[in-house]
Amino acid sequence: MVIIHLLNIKTQGQKIREIRKRNKIRQEYVTGNLVTRNLISMIENDKVNISKNTAKIVTENLNKYFKENKIKDRIEIDYILKTPKDHLEEEINYILQRVEESPDLIENDLEELIIEFEYYFKRYELYGLGYEFFRGLGE
Repeated sequence: MVIIHLLNIKTQGQKIREIRKRNKIRQEYVTGNLVTRNLISMIENDKVNISKNTAKIVTENLNKYFKENKIKDRIEIDYILKTPKDHLEEEINYILQRVEESPDLIENDLEELIIEFEYYFKRYELYGLGYEFFRGLGE
């Protein structure tokens, strides 16, 4: 059985919002005085991509909040910066490696796997990545 983690694919903005909401943190706290609340709102709503500098500010402010409030959590900048495409590429490489090691490994899960990957390829418009994935399965 192949274990995949596709259900946790989130955009950069979705991750920030989820962390913020889960911990009841206001946008103003996340921004500090270095970025605007409006920018964080646009990022959380996937209207703009987050820059590395903004991601650094956000993660520093979140981690500061966690420390001040004795919350045992820590956010890494790489987690915030990882895009759905990055995540899918990691999953595809993992699956293709498993298939190469044991071709019958995914035989029972193939239909479900194809449906799930196809959904994400369409959702994030990653058609080239989808092509590579399906081509890899065929080999």
